[in-house]
Amino acid sequence: MELVGAAVMIVVAVVLIVAVVWPPPLEQALRIVALGPRASGKTLLLSSTFVSLSRYAPADHPYLLEAVEAQDANRLFAVNAQLRSGTKWPKSTVVGDRRTFEFDSVCNCERGKLERLFRIGYLDYGGETLHSDDIDLGDSVEDLDAHVKQANALLGIVDGEKVVALLEGDEGAKRAARDYFASRFAMIDYYLRVARSPFQLVVTKWDIVDAEEVGDARLTRVRAALDGERRLHHVVAGATANEIVRIIPVSSVGWGYAALNDDGEVERQGGEPSPWNVEVPLAALVVDRLTRIERSLPGKVLDRLKWLIDRRDWRAARSVAAKATLPAAFGVIVPVAGPILGVVVMDYLSRRYELAFAEENVLDLSDADRCRRAVIDHYHKTVIEFDKEFPSSILRNG
Repeated sequence: MELVGAAVMIVVAVVLIVAVVWPPPLEQALRIVALGPRASGKTLLLSSTFVSLSRYAPADHPYLLEAVEAQDANRLFAVNAQLRSGTKWPKSTVVGDRRTFEFDSVCNCERGKLERLFRIGYLDYGGETLHSDDIDLGDSVEDLDAHVKQANALLGIVDGEKVVALLEGDEGAKRAARDYFASRFAMIDYYLRVARSPFQLVVTKWDIVDAEEVGDARLTRVRAALDGERRLHHVVAGATANEIVRIIPVSSVGWGYAALNDDGEVERQGGEPSPWNVEVPLAALVVDRLTRIERSLPGKVLDRLKWLIDRRDWRAARSVAAKATLPAAFGVIVPVAGPILGVVVMDYLSRRYELAFAEENVLDLSDADRCRRAVIDHYHKTVIEFDKEFPSSILRNG
């Protein structure tokens, strides 16, 4: 028993040490793979998210994304520049042009020091890799399989252009869209069962799906259409048990930039791209994992935490929270450990259960941990606002 106890203490000590080492290897990053066919909007979503979050704007987000490799930043800025130029749509990623983009989340802390908080890895690849019988794609398919198995978050990309055809096309267009989604959802379902990772569905090109901007009513109709023959139901059932699964509408360009012509093709209307909702998928992946961690806590532990927080016994509450949640949280949300882990959990519980919270709880945190707390709290607020606007987005609530 003494040997077992010593081994446990060593493992915990190693985790605490590794969590504060920077930069973390990609194995400790939030590794995201977006599962989507060619021209579904994967690369545009990546570019719009990066460009939107690459500028420090405290009023909108308390952090910025910084590309680890300068050439990655140049690629994504070039995609955005082509959007703004109003000439041609950016080209889809071709088979063989696979690349893992890495980003550091950087925060300008109170004392003016830039702190690197955590790392995100995002795989971009040619969408034909998912849906082609070409035997020449063998190596690309095997490579994608390997990345999916290593991912700790998956995004299933739903092409909004195909959604419009499913909702409003003639019978031929609707039939083709149904066949399209049947094959795409079958592939997503396969990868979900392989990866066993947190998962969200993301509907791209929402500006043309919801041209009238009716919001949740439109999303409700989209859900019903996608669930024809229980397709959506089977995908959600394939997700890891107890995970929250959402369907999240996004637009990489915003309203007024493009529209469908009479032939059902997307044409530019002029104006500047104004990305909408592009941060929500990332925020939801983090917050929904916190929800799962909370649900994994034994009832007695959760009750004691709520009681300690309400009594403002911060030290005891932080200790209980950190010990109870460290195994589940480390390496899945962000690489955090030590005092900040307890604070993140307490922030979450305080907001969820409307409990007391006071700033003196965080006086002894480092600048970096204060920033991590601010970023995760920002994600939480973002998801709360999204849920109010789109209550039908939750496909499975754990």
